[in-house]
Amino acid sequence: MDFLICVIAGDHGCGKTCLLTLYSSSEFPTDYIPTCHDDYHKDETIDSQTVKVYYQGSAGSDDYDFFNKTHFSQADAVAICFAIDSKESFESVEKKWKPKIDKYNHEKIKTEAEDLAKKIGAQIYIECSAKENINVDKVFEELARVALKERPIRQQREEREKMEFEEKLRSEHPENEESDPSDNE
Repeated sequence: MDFLICVIAGDHGCGKTCLLTLYSSSEFPTDYIPTCHDDYHKDETIDSQTVKVYYQGSAGSDDYDFFNKTHFSQADAVAICFAIDSKESFESVEKKWKPKIDKYNHEKIKTEAEDLAKKIGAQIYIECSAKENINVDKVFEELARVALKERPIRQQREEREKMEFEEKLRSEHPENEESDPSDNE
């Protein structure tokens, strides 16, 4: 059975634990219980496919940010919650939670990109940003370095292909071969 990891993020006191508890046990907690993280799992049928979904409540406080790093980097999806009666928690969606999710999701994508580079046999993987002028020079320096390293291999391959092509032409069109005059005597 496939599994998914879904994270519920948001400021402390915005209702993440209540949401998770109500969904997983059909009971609404009446007392506020600060948590650093909540974990629930449930078998779900989504579009006729059954999957095990791990729901993880993130830590609302910055004191537990190390949990959030782990949660966000492993997440397949993230829901950001806010309390409808708290403008501060609403503003945190854009100012605090979206940047954190982007940061940790970026690390996940970087790891996946490095794995893909290995899988396809890329000689090098360089992360760069033209917009922020990060590693732009390095991309071109390394590209030239790889090309220089590959040149002898490419030249050998081209020479071999040229010889194979010429041999094929000679075998297909022997009448075009120049004969040795001593053969005619």
